[in-house]
Amino acid sequence: MAEAKRVDFNALPREVRERLISCMQHQSYPYPLLSSVPSQGAAIAGWFVLALLGFIVVVGTLFYQYGRELQPMPVMFLYFLGTAIVFLSILFLVRRVRLGSSLPYKPGRFLFPMDFINAEDRLLRVVPMSTLVDFRGVHQHTNGIYNGTTLTFTFEGGITETFSIHGKERAEEVLRQLGDSQRQIREAAEARDIETLMKLDPLFEVRVKDTWAVQAPRDEDMQQPAAQSIGALFAKGTILGVSGAAAALLALPMWHMRNVASDEAMFTNAKQVDREYEWEHYVREGKRHLDEARDEHLPRAALREAKEKGSVTALRDFLKKYPKSVVETEARDEIHTLFTKTLGEFREQASTDDPKLLPFMEKLLGYLEKNDTARLEARFEAPSTEKLDKVDELLKSKLGGEIAGGGNIVPVAPHFGEKVGVQREAEIVRSLQQGFEKVFPADVMALKQGPRIGPDGKPLAVQPKDDRDPYDRLRDAASSKDPAQMRAALAVLDARDGKIGKDPDAGNVEAPTIEVRYEVGWAGDFFTEDKGDRKFVGIVVDFHVVMKIPGQADKLEFDLPVQPPDHFTVDYTNPMYGIGGGPSEGRVYDVMAARAFDQLSDKMRRVFFKLGSKAYGPLDPDDLQQMAPEAPDSVLGGPDDKAPPPGKKPGTKL
Repeated sequence: MAEAKRVDFNALPREVRERLISCMQHQSYPYPLLSSVPSQGAAIAGWFVLALLGFIVVVGTLFYQYGRELQPMPVMFLYFLGTAIVFLSILFLVRRVRLGSSLPYKPGRFLFPMDFINAEDRLLRVVPMSTLVDFRGVHQHTNGIYNGTTLTFTFEGGITETFSIHGKERAEEVLRQLGDSQRQIREAAEARDIETLMKLDPLFEVRVKDTWAVQAPRDEDMQQPAAQSIGALFAKGTILGVSGAAAALLALPMWHMRNVASDEAMFTNAKQVDREYEWEHYVREGKRHLDEARDEHLPRAALREAKEKGSVTALRDFLKKYPKSVVETEARDEIHTLFTKTLGEFREQASTDDPKLLPFMEKLLGYLEKNDTARLEARFEAPSTEKLDKVDELLKSKLGGEIAGGGNIVPVAPHFGEKVGVQREAEIVRSLQQGFEKVFPADVMALKQGPRIGPDGKPLAVQPKDDRDPYDRLRDAASSKDPAQMRAALAVLDARDGKIGKDPDAGNVEAPTIEVRYEVGWAGDFFTEDKGDRKFVGIVVDFHVVMKIPGQADKLEFDLPVQPPDHFTVDYTNPMYGIGGGPSEGRVYDVMAARAFDQLSDKMRRVFFKLGSKAYGPLDPDDLQQMAPEAPDSVLGGPDDKAPPPGKKPGTKL
């Protein structure tokens, strides 16, 4: 049975070689029914493009994220693939050039009536047409437009060859010629027509004599036409082996050297940028200088950026993030510098009325610095209503009626009980913080609301709660358009949501404290309505404030009495559309207390800061009066005359 054969072109007899070349060139019969002879230029260009593609793969892999990261070992496959493509393409390109000069014919594939011949190099592959087992012809269309016909020949042994033809008429002509030639071969074989068979077969002599296996003479002994050797290196199998071996040998060194260079570039860039994020990137991605970057450069860059922010918080965050670093001492020195600067600013503006103020504040700041905290905790003792209860009892009596001058006197004590006090303490904390923050940055000293305390200064076992819904209170304050009430309602919301107080460490960590004890009493006057006969007891709130530092006996104490102004307005919404009187009694006393607490910030700044200092802020009329020179005695009518005492007169209006 006929089968595919491989034949050295030079092993063919000279006459056969000459006739085969002539047939390939369409100069002698039989002409090839089909042929595929690519031009040498196109072949060289194709291999060049493939080599360029391999080069791009290698270079692209080399420079991808170069100087930003190291590549994992699986990336070596890309170096292997790209290098193999480059070597393969270059060797095949050279092979194609050498083939063009060493073969007496143009390399290609040819379909003759008797055989399919692959003559792409010196070693011919001859497949008899008698082994054809399948043939398919397919007309190709794109968007309904014919663009060629593909003819596929399948031979025994799974050999498949494909030819492309442009033009339906050309395709049909080839099929007709193929059918005619096969018919002629069958008829000649049956008739033993040697002349016809010889005419249809350029390899007839070799086939008849069965000299397929004859060895070719040495190249130097060959008569022309003859094929020259292109060298063992350019054999297809050798090219594949050499390309694979070269790629395998070069992939690992390229991957390693690229990572070394990328690491160095990454380190150099980090030194040039010298910012925390860049050193963090190197520590995360780099390797060769990891210890130096992590232990030396990173903390130094981070500290420099923390210094640039100029805040104690940034420096403390640095110490938490980089504990026991090479610059820990420098960071603590910088914190000390900021505390010293803050203390210096306070000294320049501190009030001189209390000689204990400055020494105490120096110790307080020293404690906060030493313990890496800014928390100063405000703790309140429940206000006593004992005095107000007595006032209510007095005003219920006949004497009280005479004192009040008649009218409907609204009891005051029920509106200043323990639960009501809780509702106002967040606003007190806010007022105190407003006073401190004018000179003390929040990361140096920040006021937090702590638990309620008893007379002994210890937190109560059961803490009172504000039973009112903060959002309801906020809505009421908004409807009244009273800024103070809105601030108080927001303060309650902040306390509930953790923005003021609600420090998770408040019950576990010792901290400096401001213990606030306050008592609400009668100021000796009344507030009346513009419309209506109700009278409201005028209040005075006496604050007793004690500041303490854990572990130290020294403390700072001061008293601050505050009162509402002579006149104030209560905005309210009347659910009866104007029927049923004015605001509720609770609303009036709420606003009265809020107006009194409004003065707390002013009182606080007088305790801590000099009049006219930057921290003290704008001066009010009382400040200006206090700073004005005293009038001479003659203005008062004589040396024994006294100026009338300041204060409210009974009957102050609401």
